[in-house]
Amino acid sequence: MIFGASLLLTTVLSAEEATRKIVVFKNGVSEATKITALENFGAKVVKIKDIPFINAVVVNMAQDSEMSLSANTAVEFVETDYYENWLEAVGEDDLREFQTTIQEPQVLPWGVNRIDAEKAWRKTAGRQIRIAVVDTGCGPHPDLRIWGGASVVSYTESYSDDHYHGTHVAGIIAAIDNEFGVVGVAPRVRLYAVKVLNGFGSGFVSDVIEGLQWCVRNKMNAINMSIGTYMNYQTMKLTVEAVNRAGIVQVAAAGNSGGEQVIYPAAYPPCLAISATNKDNEIAYFSSTGPEVDFSAPGQYVFSTIRRNRIPGYGILSGTSMATPHVTGTAALIITMPDPNGDGVWSPAEVRERLKKTATDLGDEGKDNLFGYGLIDAQRAVR
Repeated sequence: MIFGASLLLTTVLSAEEATRKIVVFKNGVSEATKITALENFGAKVVKIKDIPFINAVVVNMAQDSEMSLSANTAVEFVETDYYENWLEAVGEDDLREFQTTIQEPQVLPWGVNRIDAEKAWRKTAGRQIRIAVVDTGCGPHPDLRIWGGASVVSYTESYSDDHYHGTHVAGIIAAIDNEFGVVGVAPRVRLYAVKVLNGFGSGFVSDVIEGLQWCVRNKMNAINMSIGTYMNYQTMKLTVEAVNRAGIVQVAAAGNSGGEQVIYPAAYPPCLAISATNKDNEIAYFSSTGPEVDFSAPGQYVFSTIRRNRIPGYGILSGTSMATPHVTGTAALIITMPDPNGDGVWSPAEVRERLKKTATDLGDEGKDNLFGYGLIDAQRAVR
């Protein structure tokens, strides 16, 4: 499933005059009113795309028009649609030990082993749970089964990974349990690739929002966001809250600042914010920490699937980007089990509570700024 990629902009505005903005309209404003509000500015405001999920429109706008548009009674607020590198805050180091030969026999990565995911498979391997990786795309890779996805970046309709980050994350979640390569935390989930970043890890805020909109429309059970920014975007906050209301679990990387600054979207309360641990169950030196951290998971020197220069292989990466998919995979395992209140649906709050009750407490007793409620334990989570 591929939904429309971002539209290429055709406008009379020069780059010096124009700024890309997200215009969020008030609830209940009709499409006709939105069109009128934009058309009143003539060529000074040119629409790029709609984001109905947050009742917004992305436009290219003359710099002298923002104040007037913001004052329109139909408009809630206007925010700059920044273009930035969403991997900068979550990547600790470059790819290590990239190998193109098929790894045989199959390796159980230390992180999957540490959270006892392979013991959880006696009950469930995540079958039919729909997991979206919102990232640089995923695969193709012989050790991954991608069920579908979308590209919202402007230059391609393919959700294939032209970086390597998204494929590495995908392998941690769901590398197939076969005779070669690696195996993921939940090897039988249905994995979907949502490409919101380009081959350099960069993208617009609106592209990330559009990717999350796709996840809701296509009824994902959980979303992995091993991406982040130090900027607190109001539009992103609205989006994360809307995804939560749709009943989708959101797991996000806490960041790699090496200090107490959890990045966004992880810092938003609906998200599960994940810090990274090393093989000694210590907080990884690069991991962001703070009161927003919910859980910790293995994130240093993680071996997983890679696709680089269109060549599939395997390699080692470190970061809260690698810790996060351990939790997403565990959430998928949980969602296959009978839910607590018997209504047949696991809410994000119920998944959070199960993870909280079954995590291994590390550091200070109870919730702390380093490990949150503790290290994820997949086996205990599905008991």
